Amino acid sequence: MTEQKQRQVNVRLDEHLLKLIDTCRVEAHSASGGIPTRSDVIRDAIHEYLERRGKLPSGGS
Repeated sequence: MTEQKQRQVNVRLDEHLLKLIDTCRVEAHSASGGIPTRSDVIRDAIHEYLERRGKLPSGGS
């Protein structure tokens, strides 16, 4: 698989959403053994959003 160049996207979130994201990060720590970054969580959320809308193959990158 070829590596794709990544671009940065800046997103502003309120404190409530950041706290919810951080809660999810801690919960994910239990499952994976490492705490994912906020960027990891946001990337996963965008990926799931696109999959649900049929823009990405399910389970694909």
